[in-house]
Amino acid sequence: MKGVSAETWIRTAVLLAALVNQALVTLGVSDRQADVDGWVRYASYILTCVSAAWSWWKNNSFTDAAQNADKMLK
Repeated sequence: MKGVSAETWIRTAVLLAALVNQALVTLGVSDRQADVDGWVRYASYILTCVSAAWSWWKNNSFTDAAQNADKMLK
């Protein structure tokens, strides 16, 4: 896991945060005061979709082989 870029860790953290948030909203664990007409659910769904697309779009090189391939490309 050493040698993984900061951008890869940031994308991974954003995706995990969005997925945890989506799971909490799906399970009904949300602040009822903030749940105005379902906007929290919509925002959570949009955040999950955007972070998932962002994470998959970028090249996330976790393995040594992938990191070496990135170095060869550069």
